[in-house]
Amino acid sequence: PYLRAELDLGVPVFSVEAFQFSDSGIGTLSGSFGSPSFGNISGGTQVASDLDFSNVKAAMTFDIGLGPVKLSPGLAVDFFDLDLRVQDIAGFVEENVSLTAPVPMLFLRAEGDLGIVAGVVELGGLKTPKIQDIEGTFWDAEARIELRPSTMFHLFAGYRIIHVEGNGNMDNQDFETSFDISGWLIGGGLRF
Repeated sequence: PYLRAELDLGVPVFSVEAFQFSDSGIGTLSGSFGSPSFGNISGGTQVASDLDFSNVKAAMTFDIGLGPVKLSPGLAVDFFDLDLRVQDIAGFVEENVSLTAPVPMLFLRAEGDLGIVAGVVELGGLKTPKIQDIEGTFWDAEARIELRPSTMFHLFAGYRIIHVEGNGNMDNQDFETSFDISGWLIGGGLRF
């Protein structure tokens, strides 16, 4: 499910959107996975995996109207909740990763309003310098078409991609990650 709500106070505008994603599959690891102290799974191993991912994006923007176009710079926070289970096919070694983290970012929304139909593009991002042996790059991009039959309700369809890349050392364990979560979205939203 994909949900969206917006509170328009003129200046500022607050928006919140959320979705959940679950998937499982079987494949071959391209690199080692896990912690050596708990049974690291070597690259090239056939594994079964289960992923549960939830995301909530909250933004505060400041509208700058330019006729039918509106630019809205601001700040946002993407809150991630990720649970990943990876097990070798033989069933000897299993690794579990749970991560819950807020990621603050600079944010920009651009909107072209043609009356009952509007095009909206949102982009947020953050590149962190090395802090306590951890660094990363994060961005979140979304483009959607909205049908606005009333001032309080809209239907939308679009595409969203979240990119996360990071590396460092945590709890004496080196890590490196890079993943994208992307896909089509369709839904409705409320605007107050």
